[in-house]
Amino acid sequence: MDQTRGYLDIRDTVQCVELAIANPAKPGEFRVFNQFTEQFSVNELAKLVTAAGAKLGLDVQTKSVPNPRVEAEEHYYNAKHTKLIELGLVPHLLSGLAT
Repeated sequence: MDQTRGYLDIRDTVQCVELAIANPAKPGEFRVFNQFTEQFSVNELAKLVTAAGAKLGLDVQTKSVPNPRVEAEEHYYNAKHTKLIELGLVPHLLSGLAT
């Protein structure tokens, strides 16, 4: 599967909420925070999980299954996630787990 999605380390969820509270919007300002720090395809995520498991000495097997959702296997995905970084988010990148 090549669908791309945004991902966020669970540890960063609270940090994102804290940053939003500590930096309230100005009166009349509308802000949207996309709460993710990285984008991966489902296949890329599977490779990261497999590599992280191997690093821990686990025998992780990747198995493809049919997509139960009715959607295109590939689609345009270009979500922006810069506002929380601009407020000071220091992310725990999932891509670093496998290295």
